[in-house]
Amino acid sequence: MSSNSDMKFYVPFWMDHVYDDFDEWAGTWTTGFQHYKFLWELNQVSPMDGVLISRSKIEDSPRRKKEIKEAGGVKNFFDIPDELDVFGDCGAYSYRKESEPPYDPEETLEFYEEMQYDQACSVDHLINGEQTEDKERRMEITLSNARKMRQAYEEGDYSFELYGVVQGWDPDSYHRVAKELIEMGYDKLAFGGLVGTDTRDIISILQRCYPLWMDKDVDIHEFGLARWELFPFMERYGINSVDNAYHRKAWLDRKKNYELTPENEYTAVRIPIADQYAEEREPKEQAVFDELKRYINDESDPEDVIETLRDWEKTYAEIEGKDGRVELFEKLKDEYLRTLREKPWEKCNCHICDEYGLHVCIFRRNERNMRRGFHNLYRFYHYFNGYLEGEVEPPQKINDYSQPKEIEDLDIEEFENESVLVITSCSKTKKSDSPGDEMPAEELYQGRLVQNTRGLCKATGWDHRIISAKYGLVEPEELISPYEETLESVEDSESLRPKVLPELAEILDDYDRILVIAGKYYRRVIEPLYDNRVHILNSAGYPVLCSKIKEATPDRESKLEEY
Repeated sequence: MSSNSDMKFYVPFWMDHVYDDFDEWAGTWTTGFQHYKFLWELNQVSPMDGVLISRSKIEDSPRRKKEIKEAGGVKNFFDIPDELDVFGDCGAYSYRKESEPPYDPEETLEFYEEMQYDQACSVDHLINGEQTEDKERRMEITLSNARKMRQAYEEGDYSFELYGVVQGWDPDSYHRVAKELIEMGYDKLAFGGLVGTDTRDIISILQRCYPLWMDKDVDIHEFGLARWELFPFMERYGINSVDNAYHRKAWLDRKKNYELTPENEYTAVRIPIADQYAEEREPKEQAVFDELKRYINDESDPEDVIETLRDWEKTYAEIEGKDGRVELFEKLKDEYLRTLREKPWEKCNCHICDEYGLHVCIFRRNERNMRRGFHNLYRFYHYFNGYLEGEVEPPQKINDYSQPKEIEDLDIEEFENESVLVITSCSKTKKSDSPGDEMPAEELYQGRLVQNTRGLCKATGWDHRIISAKYGLVEPEELISPYEETLESVEDSESLRPKVLPELAEILDDYDRILVIAGKYYRRVIEPLYDNRVHILNSAGYPVLCSKIKEATPDRESKLEEY
């Protein structure tokens, strides 16, 4: 199931486990660490490329920390397969309310080595929420720690790869920190503090920072951001790895908590627990399980299960004095019926569904909920790799963010009251009466596309830039000399990017809309910075494209020459 893509998926490890002797019908198991089964121990194929283990989680238990050290590191202690990477950080969220991180930078290097991590991060300080008033100081702490760790790392002999953590609060601050870390010598960066950030804001941060590493051999990790809608942008901006506690939605979400595909989710059937410590269930509680057993033996119908569960819900509400419990059940019953009727566990080929079947779709305590979460991870990882390899269609949920809008005709009114940047391509036809002299770009380029775009922007008040095959991104008034270069291949486009993207990324946030009027190889130059603000004017060919611009230009007869 391993992906051919460069992007890896890591799972944060918080000791999430199940027990090896769980009896699903009796609801019993034997406790104790020796009976723990972790995610990578439940199937021959692990639904991840690595495990993220925070220092704060290890140090929650001094005894466990000592045992891990004695075992020779986290892989030995937790029986993590060699093919899975172990990625370490300090767990900045756990000490977000503290004035200073509790860990010394140089001592943390020794901790990472002792724990036998494959990759590990500099000691950072979180900047979000209530910490934003202290943001500059926290940024400096993050940078100072990274500087100390980088120096000590280079002077020492460590077996793990060191990542510098990027913390910020907006595109410019993230850019500043990432730039400084690269200048320190970091060739691996991990972006933190973005878990609760809106997807569009994350895209803006990636756009702003991408030029820093687009032409360098730098690896980028994104903490907590394995979201479907972000994957096209992560591919575009060269992100190498992501992590997410994807499995925890299995019990954190009330509905849609069993996933068959990214767009086909089911709701697990809740069976409330009268007393989790009782040796026997309440009679009506047990009746639900008896009815479920009859149901899977084709001796009763989903409706029978629902009626038995409704009876138990009413009794449970009376026992516990929980007003609204039955009302909640009534809201969810149609979802439950769909789950029972369609039997999604029979359509899944993961080991967990094969062994536990219906019980993966029962919402009740860790043994079922965690297994359902692990099932969700298997399904996610399968589609994640399939999407990256182009073997499965991307989920519908990514489309609102990933696709620029292609338009056949230009409607000026659609851009009314918005700030607009027009990007066009240079022309092969150039003014040649003074071949050695510099002149404004808009005068040098004599082609219809550049001149018509110039007229459009003057009539509308829009800004525009020209992609030059030699100079990169140029302003209309910028003085340049004549040249003969053009873009004629994909390779030409990609070679030009380092000249264009850094300057373009600096100005994009100033505009509500970006209108691209350019040939295909010129469009390809700026593809990494596309988002949902981008409109691309299409045509059947160069003459038609020029005509569309001319036709859309207000008062065109008085503003454009005839061609």
